[in-house]
Amino acid sequence: RCCAHLVEQLTAHPSFAARAAVEQVRATGRTRELVEDVRDRVGPRPDAADLEFEGRYAEFVATANGRVELFGLTLGRSAGGWPLETAYISLSVSGYEVDGGHVPGQPVRTSIGIEQALGEWDRLLLRGPAGSGKSTLVQWLALNAARRTFGGELADWNRCVPFVLRLRAFTALDVLPAPADFLRAAGVPLHGSAPAGWADRLLQQGRALVLVDGVDEVPDRLRKRTERWLRDLITAYPRARYVVTTRPSAVPETWLSSSGFEPHTLLAMGPEDVRAFIGHWHRAARSECRSEEERAELDPYEKALRRAVGTRRDLGLLATNPLMCALLCALNRDRRMQLPRARKELYD
Repeated sequence: RCCAHLVEQLTAHPSFAARAAVEQVRATGRTRELVEDVRDRVGPRPDAADLEFEGRYAEFVATANGRVELFGLTLGRSAGGWPLETAYISLSVSGYEVDGGHVPGQPVRTSIGIEQALGEWDRLLLRGPAGSGKSTLVQWLALNAARRTFGGELADWNRCVPFVLRLRAFTALDVLPAPADFLRAAGVPLHGSAPAGWADRLLQQGRALVLVDGVDEVPDRLRKRTERWLRDLITAYPRARYVVTTRPSAVPETWLSSSGFEPHTLLAMGPEDVRAFIGHWHRAARSECRSEEERAELDPYEKALRRAVGTRRDLGLLATNPLMCALLCALNRDRRMQLPRARKELYD
């Protein structure tokens, strides 16, 4: 009764109504700010035409990037490719941390997982030598974005639509493609069905994942043009996510750093990575076997390769990146565990 009496006295005070009105206005303002923040994060609701095409495009991207192929390798018993989702393993990249260095406050080079690097930066320059897994990573990002199957640190990427732009396909063009021409220039057969302004809307809303593969495949005379094209894209669409790949010899580590790109370098595979890759490769191979006998045949091949890579120094020196590991897995199966003893023999 005392509380009820106190409330009655307070609400009857002449200043209560004015004060309550002020608080209601403030609460309404805070609610509006929260709603606008959610709207900014989610983006406007796509119309029916955009959603329908986005679904068709996602199916195409998932199919086009669902397999890793070994080109230029003649095999009898082994397939020249395997399902990416089964065979892919996460790799490590170089990174920097401020704490723990000899000089306080000075960044120290360290090693981090590629997913951590991608999750921390919206613009990443990924460097690595031939065969280190750059293009395979681009495929993996495109596949997961299309299927919306990112997890952990990359869960927010499931709202992104991937655009895979392989620069070697653009070297003959007089002008590098604007967003409206991304699909046509990339050879996507669906390009004529895209709603007008579709790519532009995705880029503006921050829902585009722009995957630019192979700066090193651009002739020297055209690299400045490529750099200007990328800078213009970022200026026009700063909310999109960008991943650019290159060999280290093509451009310096600071390339595009003024546009907010963080450089990371793919590191050589360690013994644990190699063992994991061998396991993933054989799991992928088993998924495509036509009989139980064929699947069972892979068990001794996998065990023999694990043992050989761990005990033979020549193979250990070869198995330092995904391409070489894939070649060894395929040849080990195709040649019934008769493996090459030198890099030259492997190439031959």
